[in-house]
Amino acid sequence: MTRETQKSISVALFLILMFGALKHAAKISPSVTDLAFAFAFLFQVFVPIWLIEREGRSLSDFKIWLPKIGNRLDWHALWLDLRRVLFFTLLIFPLFFVAYYGLQMFLAAQNGRVAHFSPALPDNLLNFTITSLLIVAVAEEIFYRGYVQTTLLKQWSVPVAFFVTNLLFALGHFIGDYQFGRLLPFFPGLLFSYLVLRSRSIVGAVLFHGLCNIYAELLRASYYWSV
Repeated sequence: MTRETQKSISVALFLILMFGALKHAAKISPSVTDLAFAFAFLFQVFVPIWLIEREGRSLSDFKIWLPKIGNRLDWHALWLDLRRVLFFTLLIFPLFFVAYYGLQMFLAAQNGRVAHFSPALPDNLLNFTITSLLIVAVAEEIFYRGYVQTTLLKQWSVPVAFFVTNLLFALGHFIGDYQFGRLLPFFPGLLFSYLVLRSRSIVGAVLFHGLCNIYAELLRASYYWSV
């Protein structure tokens, strides 16, 4: 394992452990919640950028920017990103709906309840949308798919780099909560990884990541259980 690979994994593990510790602290003092997410956002954005620039590298080498040709925005590359996002949205979202429906029915039955689907909007949809796209998706894609994945791909094959990147991504959600469902981001993470691999920037992955979070929130708001 090269020194650069070791560094990227070590930085990711430090983030996971610190964020997990703050989530534990938030269970004791809810006021720590905002601190935890502020830490995660700032760390995931500024630490990899600092490390990349410290080594004299360009952010574009890690796909952490809009696709460009020289100093001009590469509209063709951006259009290809948006087409891939549209394709995955039309393919994955209906399948996810069916899987989520089955899961709700199963969990409700296990608790002696009946699950019902009634389309609804969460009260905090606007704030959640802004947070999902401009904070969560941007920060996580810069860190995991931009910095970590790009670094691992320099030494390892695509399957290995994808697996390790998204294992770290899933652990970042799991540590501090310790619920099986918090490991499931591993699977959409593979799609985010693919989008970044096929692109010259993280733009498509950021957009699809945010849309996935918003869609999951809409589904959560649309199901309820009854006796």
